[in-house]
Amino acid sequence: MRQGWKFLSLGAALTLVLAAVPMMGTANASSDSEANDEVVETVKKKTRLRQFTGYVTLIDDERFTVEKRTKKKTRSKSFAMHDEMRVRGDLVEDAKVTVYYRTLGKRAVAHRVVVKLPPVEDSEE
Repeated sequence: MRQGWKFLSLGAALTLVLAAVPMMGTANASSDSEANDEVVETVKKKTRLRQFTGYVTLIDDERFTVEKRTKKKTRSKSFAMHDEMRVRGDLVEDAKVTVYYRTLGKRAVAHRVVVKLPPVEDSEE
């Protein structure tokens, strides 16, 4: 007889929970906006600014290429330019630069470019 009461009370509790679920969706509309905020924060974390340092090898109207030269290998990366991109210094070929970029899909989009100035040599005459 005890087992029957367990199943009956379990069924009643399950019925109450299932009846309360649709009411919770309308009562907690603010929790939906909080969930959206969490999704936005996750996207921002995934699209953080990354950096790549090297020498400019090609400049085009829409993109430029930077090559990182090491002793064993060279690695080049192409970046898309846009109107809001900030450039500190003159972006010319063979200039050493640090590019701060985000990867959107398969494209690397430059957001900030810092041109490193060559060391000034003292000329003694």
